[in-house]
Amino acid sequence: MARLREKQMQRRKLEILRAGKELFDDKGYQATTVEEIAERAEVALATVYSHYKSKADILLSILQQNMKEILQKGEEFLNDPPSDFVEAASGLLNIYFEELIYRHNYRTLLKEIMVMVAEQPIYTGETIKLDLSIVAQLAALVCQFQRRKLITSEVKPEEVANLIYPSTFFTFELYVFDIEENLDTMKSQVQRQIQIILRGLRP
Repeated sequence: MARLREKQMQRRKLEILRAGKELFDDKGYQATTVEEIAERAEVALATVYSHYKSKADILLSILQQNMKEILQKGEEFLNDPPSDFVEAASGLLNIYFEELIYRHNYRTLLKEIMVMVAEQPIYTGETIKLDLSIVAQLAALVCQFQRRKLITSEVKPEEVANLIYPSTFFTFELYVFDIEENLDTMKSQVQRQIQIILRGLRP
């Protein structure tokens, strides 16, 4: 009986997230109300609030749910990455960027999430956890190349990952906010940034 209730609860949570994602896509985050999400999910308003504290919490939960799938793709990529480090690191990052933009249609929602985090610092910790998951995969990739003696082992993998991710994510933000409109240009810039980090600024 307890297991059945747990399954029903999980199903309702997923229905709420599905309804939220559909409405955010159709109307935009700001124009969507929690009442509309409850109606689309065919649950009571109180049920929504029993699972999620606010509309912002629903938005963040949608991102977390989809990031789990994307990070799994990252793990699969790590099983057989390209032999060139720049190609491998940019390929790993492109999985995150392309999956968010194309498969999950997140270009608009990512703007909302970034604005939400800036306005409501309570959510900063949760988004940082997602960032750290990506950094951890980058560090694992660096470690692979160090073990194969293809890049220097004088620097910790985490330090290299912490150099690569912030700079390339900023380039991704420019794309999300329509400052850079071409995805291929963005990907080329990401690859170039990794090349600069790998080779340094020495002549």
